[in-house]
Amino acid sequence: MDAPPPEAIPVRRYPSMRAASDGALVALATVGGPCWLRAEPGGIALYADSTVSPRLDAELSAFETEQSSAAAVARPAGEERDPWLVALFLWFVALLAASVAQSDIAGFTDRYLSSSTALLAGGEWWRPLTATFLHGDLGHLLGNLGLGALLLPLASRTLGGPAAWSGALACGALANIATALTQFPAEYRALGASGVLFAALGLLTGASAVFVRRSPGRAPWRSPLVPLGAGLALFGLYGVGGPGTDLLGHAFGFLIGGAAGALIAWGQTRR
Repeated sequence: MDAPPPEAIPVRRYPSMRAASDGALVALATVGGPCWLRAEPGGIALYADSTVSPRLDAELSAFETEQSSAAAVARPAGEERDPWLVALFLWFVALLAASVAQSDIAGFTDRYLSSSTALLAGGEWWRPLTATFLHGDLGHLLGNLGLGALLLPLASRTLGGPAAWSGALACGALANIATALTQFPAEYRALGASGVLFAALGLLTGASAVFVRRSPGRAPWRSPLVPLGAGLALFGLYGVGGPGTDLLGHAFGFLIGGAAGALIAWGQTRR
């Protein structure tokens, strides 16, 4: 490494000779002027003539940005774990564990399902939440696992993991409470994660409508009615089933989730 002349100025300092050599190659390929590398405390400095240093600085910045983007694209998928994927896995584990408990522990289902009389007359406040982890049979469980794999990641990526997951669980429990209130004093029993899942659909629908409505420079065709229509279509497709479907729970979950999603999205756009 030749010593730089007095008129040369430092453009970059690199932690290794390999990185410094890449910078020198960029200098030779772009500005064509001479450059010098010199070992200094803390790394290898790249010097260039003062007449080309501003242009070289811009070229090096562009090269570094391109390298960072390429490294991000080439990074193996498993190197960074998606938080929503971890949450979805834990959700699946919780549902499967509850299913095993239902099979192995006598009275487990009756103790933790949603019951209008047990909640409102007996004060058993945990039932609206615990009922969301219980299922009637294997088909019921597998159906909710599949629907959850579709809706929960979408809501998580739209609102962020903490808001989506806590919102879906809270709105699902509120849907069970609302259903119990409409049926009391008659006994109404329900179980299943569908209230949480349709709350997630509501969160996604309400939030998307607000984001579209408040997006700057919104094109005329980008109407909030588009996500609302899509949400209602999905609710009609999955939420209105045959005999035994908890239609009230599904509807309350979707409506409460929609209102919560709109409020959360409004707050996020305000920030």
